[in-house]
Amino acid sequence: MKQFERILLKLAFLHLILVIIVQFIFQFPAVSPYMSKVFLYEGIVNQEQIEKVEVNKYIGE
Repeated sequence: MKQFERILLKLAFLHLILVIIVQFIFQFPAVSPYMSKVFLYEGIVNQEQIEKVEVNKYIGE
């Protein structure tokens, strides 16, 4: 059981180091679009202006 815990702890530390490295790389705006596809999934690449509707002014009428 101790060997399993040791391996699990090593994997946790490796994961932490990789997360820190990736977050550091994403701090640079020039590199971020090439590394992340979140812009495509969220649909903000070609976002158009949407007409906003004020709902609060209709409440209470």
